[in-house]
Amino acid sequence: LKISEADPEIEMRSAAVIGRDPNDIFYGFSIGAGTLSGISVGDPVITSQGLVGIVSQAYATTSKVDCLLSENVQVAAVSIDKQESGVVGSIMMASSGLLRLSYLSPDTKLEPGDIITTSGAGGTYPAKLKIGQVESVEKSDMDVSRYAVLKPFQDLTTVKEVQVIIDFPGKG
Repeated sequence: LKISEADPEIEMRSAAVIGRDPNDIFYGFSIGAGTLSGISVGDPVITSQGLVGIVSQAYATTSKVDCLLSENVQVAAVSIDKQESGVVGSIMMASSGLLRLSYLSPDTKLEPGDIITTSGAGGTYPAKLKIGQVESVEKSDMDVSRYAVLKPFQDLTTVKEVQVIIDFPGKG
């Protein structure tokens, strides 16, 4: 994934998707690696395309992953070019497979095509993991802020192989 080359302090474990819960409307899945491999609850899960979710349950040899569409996943995010930040996480668009980047200022400069990555704030995710691309910018119904509609880089319904980031500088 070239992440280890860019930052050798990031430690990852490979895992295969071994199952999907047909009742999980947010496309969560199980992977064939767990605590015996160093994986723990809260570890970010990625593919070569970008961030897909976070480990929500970890057992000895398997783990459950909640995808970005889940109401349990919130990500501090930033635009690469415009340095505007917000939070990815809202189930309002999950049924259409889209994400919402909330808490943008009323005069946001984001526009369709802008790339959104993790900001690294909060220590849950390392910075600069790709999340998605802006499809549109909308006005919030609740206040004066705006939000961006994002299309994730990774199709969350087709994930087969993942990398779990078990340690990185600034974790925690």
